Amino acid sequence: MIRIVFVLAVLLLTSSGCRYSGEPTDSGADVDTDTDIDTDTDTDADSDTDTDTDTDTDTDTDTDTGGSGAGSTGVYVQVSSGDVHICALDDAGTISCFGNTTGDKEDYGQVSETPTGSGYLQVSAGFYHTCALRSDRTAECWGRDQAGQASPPGGEFLFLSGGYNNHCGLRMDGTAECWGIETDRIYPPGGVFTTLHSRIWGSCGMRPDNTMECWGHTEEDEYDFGQISDAPDEDGTVYKHVGLGLYHGCVVQEDGSISCWGQDTYGQTAPPDRNDYVYTEGGDNFSCGLRTDGIVDCWGAKGTADVTPEEQTFESISAGYVFVCGITPEAELMCWGVDHPYIDSFPGWVGWE
Repeated sequence: MIRIVFVLAVLLLTSSGCRYSGEPTDSGADVDTDTDIDTDTDTDADSDTDTDTDTDTDTDTDTDTGGSGAGSTGVYVQVSSGDVHICALDDAGTISCFGNTTGDKEDYGQVSETPTGSGYLQVSAGFYHTCALRSDRTAECWGRDQAGQASPPGGEFLFLSGGYNNHCGLRMDGTAECWGIETDRIYPPGGVFTTLHSRIWGSCGMRPDNTMECWGHTEEDEYDFGQISDAPDEDGTVYKHVGLGLYHGCVVQEDGSISCWGQDTYGQTAPPDRNDYVYTEGGDNFSCGLRTDGIVDCWGAKGTADVTPEEQTFESISAGYVFVCGITPEAELMCWGVDHPYIDSFPGWVGWE
């Protein structure tokens, strides 16, 4: 199953992006028009426009999407995917991030401002921001912070998981605490959780009895496809793992099968008929499942599923908006998905054009 190098590395979760779905006509492409998150969208970016003069004229190739951080040992133990960036943790606790460093309107320092220290316990990529657990279990964040998503509260955490303009963490007593945009996305229910998964529209957490509870955006509007409100919550139903996508979610059931809910425009809620899954992840309009033999299956929008390695095994995976990254048994980082200027230089990239 999944190798644990750090106590929390196996529980990698991520927040995903939301624009291009592998199909240019996808209705999910306009998520950035969400009225509760776009009031400040340009104000942060405007302050960065002057930096484009040195970076965009002749370096918008591999140098713009290279890694930032302390310099990895190359022995990776965890990876977390954001919108168009990823961050990976190595066996020394150093963080390396890859993605957009062009200084354009989508560069908020989520890659370039990666801390250079060591001893980190976990990394958690949000949409345009990233958070990490320090050795003392306090949270440190960098990148876009227009809604406070990169301004974590003090105190110790067991685990972190990031969304778009929201981030959540499990406290040492197992209670959930979230920060960022002032919506239902940052107000989790009380009680104890063992793990959680945050995404753009909300979060789902697993209880100690392996039941699940979700919270976040449930308003009946153009962005509601039941990704939170239709999440299964039957009393006594046991689940192994939950993974949210853009407008959908999937869960590994007790028998190892996967069931999904929400938007199904591209078949992202129609998993293979198998009962040997241990983990699931959601991208914009696709989902993936990690099997007991380490093989990854992906389904949904064209691109990511088409280039998923058929024979390569993985210890863990993390899905971004049109890509997936995984840690191999050799502790190497491998990524695949739809080619994009910010992500096609990710380590071990296998692209679909």
